[in-house]
Amino acid sequence: MVVNGEGDVYEQLTELKQEGTVEEYIAEFEYLTAQIPKLPEKQFRGYFLHGLRNDIRGRVRSLVALGDLSHTKLLQVTRGVEKEVGGVNGSGFSRGSRSNSGSIRFAWHGS
Repeated sequence: MVVNGEGDVYEQLTELKQEGTVEEYIAEFEYLTAQIPKLPEKQFRGYFLHGLRNDIRGRVRSLVALGDLSHTKLLQVTRGVEKEVGGVNGSGFSRGSRSNSGSIRFAWHGS
């Protein structure tokens, strides 16, 4: 994670980059966004996507384009993409399965 703590929270969000796991990135991202009351959904999504690793960001953007996602769903989808990119099948998301149309479907198995 690259963030130097200098500048206001908006500058820090712009500079925040994922270097470790998605969980580490989400923790730092949520710490920063908690300092901004009423951050608009579009800005939240933009800042969040901007800092993700390129391989993860591209896939998450494709899924976001399919429909608006809440903060929570955006974070869940990102965790699932990380598992897919890393080839890890965990207990949260199942690995995407291709439908007949060739699109990837994610199934959330958590509460």
